[in-house]
Amino acid sequence: MENYLYHYTSIDTLALILKSKKIRFNRLDNVDDLSECESVEGKHAGRTLFISCWTKDSKENIPLWKMYAGLDGVRIKFPAKWYKEYRVEGSRGEKKRFFHKSLQMDVSLPYSGPIDPQKLINDTYSIMPNFTPNAFPIEVEYTDDENKLIPKTIFKEGEKITIGLEYIGKYKSVYWEFQKECRYILHIIPLKLPKGSGASIHDIFPTEISLSEYPIKEYYVDISDEALSNMEVVMGPTCNESKKLILRALLEKYAPNSTLSESVLKEKIK
Repeated sequence: MENYLYHYTSIDTLALILKSKKIRFNRLDNVDDLSECESVEGKHAGRTLFISCWTKDSKENIPLWKMYAGLDGVRIKFPAKWYKEYRVEGSRGEKKRFFHKSLQMDVSLPYSGPIDPQKLINDTYSIMPNFTPNAFPIEVEYTDDENKLIPKTIFKEGEKITIGLEYIGKYKSVYWEFQKECRYILHIIPLKLPKGSGASIHDIFPTEISLSEYPIKEYYVDISDEALSNMEVVMGPTCNESKKLILRALLEKYAPNSTLSESVLKEKIK
């Protein structure tokens, strides 16, 4: 995995990122590749995945400028581990139990991830804690293989149902290869709380999972202070003087140690 990743966005969105110190994760069925959340069983499985899309391409990419930032937008550079990290120490193989009302979740230790483990469960959903370096982020694989692009995700054995979420969000058609995408994926599973107390998440997932309805469309992850301080911002090729003033003011207020530079494509594209 690359040490640094790049994200193309508008100045308006950059302002929201800086003020909130958060990155938005979009639900997979709301991204621009309309076929991406499809599985053999339909289009519902993609609704459990929330992603933040970046590129590993350090060279400025004209299609990415035009599609996601506009030529007067920005490209931000962050370390691959840009998120605020929450840690719970413990011996490898040990588990710690976290509670929310009548629901409990066992988390393998040591835990290290972008989400406070106390917030992995609530009344509405559960977040699967898979934040290992080889899984958060991942490099998108581009392929023509229909079995990878439209995988089987639901496996039934008697009354037991298994959801193969790892098969969604990893592959894209070769038509998108220009993106050189790396993405962060959160598996956020809708829950139905059982009656009684002391129920484990395994009591209600996946047998009572609802893939056809989902309660949220986006999720926000905290940016670390270190990542924000070392952020590098490139102005779009056609960024005018008024937009440059706005950018300088934003960075001076929210990220005074960051850097701002001109695009290598300035005066070369319109």
